[in-house]
Amino acid sequence: ETRNLSANVQMVLVAEKTYHDSIVFLLNGSVEILSLTAQELKYYEFENGRLVLNIEEVVMPGDQLHISMSYEGKIGQKHGQDAGLTLEKYWYPVNRDIHKLTYEIELGLPEQYRMEAPGVQKGRTWQWGTREPQGSIAVPIAAY
Repeated sequence: ETRNLSANVQMVLVAEKTYHDSIVFLLNGSVEILSLTAQELKYYEFENGRLVLNIEEVVMPGDQLHISMSYEGKIGQKHGQDAGLTLEKYWYPVNRDIHKLTYEIELGLPEQYRMEAPGVQKGRTWQWGTREPQGSIAVPIAAY
Protein backbone atom coordinates (compact mmCIF):
# COMPACT_ATOMS: atom_id res chain seq x y z
CA GLU A 1 0.00 0.00 0.00
CA THR A 2 1.37 3.43 -0.84
CA ARG A 3 0.57 6.85 0.55
CA ASN A 4 1.55 10.34 -0.50
CA LEU A 5 4.12 12.10 1.56
CA SER A 6 5.73 15.53 1.29
CA ALA A 7 9.00 16.50 2.89
CA ASN A 8 11.13 19.57 3.50
CA VAL A 9 14.51 18.36 4.69
CA GLN A 10 17.54 20.33 5.83
CA MET A 11 20.55 18.16 6.61
CA VAL A 12 24.13 18.82 7.60
CA LEU A 13 26.25 15.78 6.82
CA VAL A 14 29.85 15.27 7.90
CA ALA A 15 31.94 13.71 5.13
CA GLU A 16 33.98 10.69 6.16
CA LYS A 17 35.94 10.42 2.91
CA THR A 18 37.02 12.65 0.03
CA TYR A 19 34.54 13.46 -2.76
CA HIS A 20 36.12 14.96 -5.89
CA ASP A 21 33.41 15.58 -8.51
CA SER A 22 30.18 14.26 -7.08
CA ILE A 23 28.44 12.73 -4.10
CA VAL A 24 25.88 9.98 -4.70
CA PHE A 25 22.85 9.47 -2.47
CA LEU A 26 20.06 6.93 -2.59
CA LEU A 27 16.55 8.38 -2.52
CA ASN A 28 13.27 6.59 -3.09
CA GLY A 29 12.79 6.61 -6.86
CA SER A 30 9.07 7.33 -6.60
CA VAL A 31 9.52 10.86 -5.24
CA GLU A 32 9.65 14.04 -7.27
CA ILE A 33 12.24 16.59 -6.21
CA LEU A 34 10.68 20.05 -6.10
CA SER A 35 13.81 21.94 -5.02
CA LEU A 36 17.36 21.13 -3.96
CA THR A 37 20.22 23.37 -2.87
CA ALA A 38 23.63 22.57 -1.42
CA GLN A 39 26.83 24.53 -1.09
CA GLU A 40 29.26 23.91 -3.94
CA LEU A 41 26.47 22.34 -6.02
CA LYS A 42 26.85 22.73 -9.79
CA TYR A 43 23.80 20.63 -10.66
CA TYR A 44 22.09 17.42 -9.62
CA GLU A 45 20.77 14.36 -11.42
CA PHE A 46 18.04 12.08 -10.08
CA GLU A 47 17.26 8.83 -11.86
CA ASN A 48 16.29 5.32 -10.72
CA GLY A 49 16.68 6.18 -7.05
CA ARG A 50 20.19 7.66 -7.46
CA LEU A 51 20.63 11.31 -6.55
CA VAL A 52 23.96 12.61 -7.84
CA LEU A 53 25.14 15.98 -6.55
CA ASN A 54 27.80 17.31 -8.92
CA ILE A 55 30.01 19.60 -6.89
CA GLU A 56 32.42 22.42 -7.74
CA GLU A 57 34.93 21.94 -4.90
CA VAL A 58 36.47 18.84 -3.36
CA VAL A 59 34.76 17.75 -0.12
CA MET A 60 37.33 16.47 2.36
CA PRO A 61 36.85 14.20 5.39
CA GLY A 62 35.42 16.24 8.24
CA ASP A 63 33.86 18.84 5.91
CA GLN A 64 30.21 19.61 6.43
CA LEU A 65 27.79 19.38 3.53
CA HIS A 66 24.55 21.37 3.88
CA ILE A 67 21.63 20.07 1.82
CA SER A 68 18.17 21.62 1.67
CA MET A 69 15.46 19.97 -0.38
CA SER A 70 11.74 19.56 -0.88
CA TYR A 71 10.11 16.56 -2.50
CA GLU A 72 6.88 14.61 -2.59
CA GLY A 73 5.65 11.26 -3.76
CA LYS A 74 4.53 7.81 -2.76
CA ILE A 75 6.62 5.67 -0.47
CA GLY A 76 5.38 2.16 0.32
CA GLN A 77 4.02 1.71 3.81
CA LYS A 78 3.00 -1.41 5.64
CA HIS A 79 0.79 -1.59 8.68
CA GLY A 80 2.06 -2.89 11.98
CA GLN A 81 5.69 -3.33 12.89
CA ASP A 82 7.06 -2.21 9.51
CA ALA A 83 5.10 1.04 9.36
CA GLY A 84 8.07 3.29 10.05
CA LEU A 85 9.88 5.46 7.53
CA THR A 86 13.16 3.62 7.99
CA LEU A 87 16.53 4.12 6.34
CA GLU A 88 15.84 1.21 3.98
CA LYS A 89 12.88 3.04 2.41
CA TYR A 90 15.25 5.84 1.36
CA TRP A 91 12.69 8.49 2.21
CA TYR A 92 15.53 10.98 2.72
CA PRO A 93 18.87 11.11 0.84
CA VAL A 94 21.12 8.32 2.15
CA ASN A 95 24.86 7.91 1.61
CA ARG A 96 26.07 4.75 3.36
CA ASP A 97 29.54 6.29 3.83
CA ILE A 98 28.16 9.15 5.94
CA HIS A 99 27.30 8.24 9.51
CA LYS A 100 27.06 11.68 11.10
CA LEU A 101 24.22 14.04 10.30
CA THR A 102 22.06 16.63 11.93
CA TYR A 103 18.70 17.57 10.48
CA GLU A 104 15.49 19.56 10.55
CA ILE A 105 12.49 17.98 8.88
CA GLU A 106 8.95 18.98 8.07
CA LEU A 107 6.97 15.95 6.96
CA GLY A 108 3.44 15.88 5.59
CA LEU A 109 1.60 12.57 5.85
CA PRO A 110 -1.84 11.53 4.58
CA GLU A 111 -4.69 11.93 7.02
CA GLN A 112 -4.92 8.24 7.92
CA TYR A 113 -1.36 8.27 9.27
CA ARG A 114 0.14 9.79 12.35
CA MET A 115 3.67 9.99 13.66
CA GLU A 116 4.22 8.42 17.06
CA ALA A 117 7.43 10.33 17.88
CA PRO A 118 9.45 12.56 17.94
CA GLY A 119 7.70 15.27 15.98
CA VAL A 120 5.52 18.21 16.85
CA GLN A 121 2.23 18.05 14.94
CA LYS A 122 0.90 21.12 13.14
CA GLY A 123 -2.18 20.08 11.17
CA ARG A 124 -1.15 17.25 8.85
CA THR A 125 2.52 18.21 9.19
CA TRP A 126 5.09 17.08 11.71
CA GLN A 127 8.30 18.95 12.49
CA TRP A 128 11.40 17.75 14.31
CA GLY A 129 15.17 17.81 14.22
CA THR A 130 18.39 17.26 16.11
CA ARG A 131 21.49 19.25 16.89
CA GLU A 132 23.46 16.17 17.96
CA PRO A 133 24.89 14.08 15.08
CA GLN A 134 22.92 10.92 14.34
CA GLY A 135 23.71 7.87 12.20
CA SER A 136 20.39 7.91 10.35
CA ILE A 137 16.82 9.17 10.56
CA ALA A 138 14.01 6.75 11.38
CA VAL A 139 10.40 7.82 11.82
CA PRO A 140 7.76 5.64 13.49
CA ILE A 141 4.37 6.20 11.86
CA ALA A 142 1.13 4.28 12.13
CA ALA A 143 -2.28 4.16 10.51
CA TYR A 144 -5.27 5.31 12.52
